[in-house]
Amino acid sequence: MNTPAGAPDQGGRPFAEHALAYVELATALLQARQKAMQRRLAVMALAIASIAVALLLVTAGIVAAAWDTPHRWLVLLLVAGVYLLCGIGCIMALHRRPEAPPPLELLVAELRKDAQLFASIWRGSP
Repeated sequence: MNTPAGAPDQGGRPFAEHALAYVELATALLQARQKAMQRRLAVMALAIASIAVALLLVTAGIVAAAWDTPHRWLVLLLVAGVYLLCGIGCIMALHRRPEAPPPLELLVAELRKDAQLFASIWRGSP
């Protein structure tokens, strides 16, 4: 095997250990992200269910209050219009939201550091 000047020849073992460390780091990062996403999803599901029930109760109250008036259809259309506008606003907000940062940004940063280190070793200057 050709080794650069000044680099000790230790076979492939240090490289394999280094690669294994990357695999362990990636695994730990992905597991942490998975747990965080599971917690976030559970909280979001509970929040959505709570808001939906509250909106249904408020809607039933508004419609019941206007039921015996000549404006019952207008009230129903206004409530439906408010829900429609809220739904459109939510869809627009989802489309404007920036992408989440890459889940392995720490791993990528380490890979860049190592690439610089390997390049400097290869050139013969530490």
